[in-house]
Amino acid sequence: MDAKKLVEVAASYIGQREINGNLGFRDDDFEHKMKAVGWSKTHSWCCYFMEMVAKEADASPDEWEAFDRLFAPSCTATYANFAGSKMFKVGKVPKPGALMVWRLGQGWKGHIGRGESVKGDVVMTIEGNTDSAGGREGVEVARKRRRNVWTNGKGLNLVGYIYLC
Repeated sequence: MDAKKLVEVAASYIGQREINGNLGFRDDDFEHKMKAVGWSKTHSWCCYFMEMVAKEADASPDEWEAFDRLFAPSCTATYANFAGSKMFKVGKVPKPGALMVWRLGQGWKGHIGRGESVKGDVVMTIEGNTDSAGGREGVEVARKRRRNVWTNGKGLNLVGYIYLC
């Protein structure tokens, strides 16, 4: 897969918004695509968005099949699945196109975004189920400025990066 294509596809969805409460999406075509990768009402959708983008970014048939197995509704489970895969690698270095995975505190909940660019310890990401205004409740696909910081106490703690290319 091509990192530039992954970022390009993700960026094409910036501004897509949900119906509050993860009840659907304002754009019917976007909702149809999200349902095609397994999303259903009330589910958090950041992982589903990343799977949809990966599949749309010219995934090969083998990659498509692997994504069906490896992506999960849970970001932390998704990371564990990819870490156990022989087809893809995980690591600690941010790269454009890589998936950036966080865990909320020490629990199973988390979040995922796609790295768009890296400069020092700052990673610009494109994320689904987030808030461009900085609020906690995710409502849209947006660009975010994140730091390559591994621990944030009870907040989002970086788990690592998934490299699809």
